[in-house]
Amino acid sequence: MESMFFYPKLTQELFENSGFLCGDYIFDYIIENASFNLRISGNNPIKLNDPLETWKVETCGLHIIRNIKIENPERLYGQKGIACSNAKIGACIIWTNRYLNQMGYILPIADYFENSSRILRFDFQFEPGEIKGDLVFETILYIKKHAEVILDGENALINEEGVTIGDIDTLTIDLGNDSMDFPILEVHDILKPLWWIEFEQWEDPTVDAFSKDNIRLYLNTAYGVCPKTGAIIENIEILTEIVTVAYVLLFMAIRDYPGVHERTLTNNDLGVGSICKMLFYFHSNCTVPLRFDSPDHLHRSISKNISMRFRGEQ
Repeated sequence: MESMFFYPKLTQELFENSGFLCGDYIFDYIIENASFNLRISGNNPIKLNDPLETWKVETCGLHIIRNIKIENPERLYGQKGIACSNAKIGACIIWTNRYLNQMGYILPIADYFENSSRILRFDFQFEPGEIKGDLVFETILYIKKHAEVILDGENALINEEGVTIGDIDTLTIDLGNDSMDFPILEVHDILKPLWWIEFEQWEDPTVDAFSKDNIRLYLNTAYGVCPKTGAIIENIEILTEIVTVAYVLLFMAIRDYPGVHERTLTNNDLGVGSICKMLFYFHSNCTVPLRFDSPDHLHRSISKNISMRFRGEQ
């Protein structure tokens, strides 16, 4: 059954009326107490480039800074808002690293009012070796403190601590391994095919993690044409076709769950790090719109996007 919300969540209109001013992420790395800025290229997913050609996320880690200003925070509360008047709304950045099958959250280091505006400052350091391959940042609003007293007319608002009440934005970072969207395992067995994919029995792909526990893409190094992944991709045409078919199979698989395909494309109540959340990221970041009217159109449209991504054109 398609998910339904029985309480208001952040809408685009409320986002604009509340005066959200979301600053860009600033990325740098620190060596011997000195900070070196990283340049951003691309547009969700982005890539990070070091003018000094020194930075590697595995050895240098990654430092992020972000500021958010809400000019009219009072509009988020009350009957026309998303939280009770006596509650407190919190904000955090949820990060997901699919390659290493891990996630966490970043809380603001500063949260204060300047005149009537609310200021949120985020500052976080990923240590060397902590992340690899890919990184997704999802900035959300949630109920930080529930209201002890609910005023008249606010009974329809959620008042449970920890519940997400709004998605502000999402940013995907390619740290050098686009093919690693899938949990890839290498085997060496001449009696098996060049590649294959295995799906475990999912209970709910909107919740089940996009990890090797549920999905595994095997590459067989017994074949000389087996794609090599990493900073430099070898046999890119073959890898493009493999990853394309894997995505086609995934999109077709979620159709077995009523309403899930539509929820995936609209990011409707998808669990962080879930199979459907990953598909939403992929779909929303495609330069060439995906076509779902037939399997062959879906295959061709996915193939175009994968090819562009592997060649750095997206």
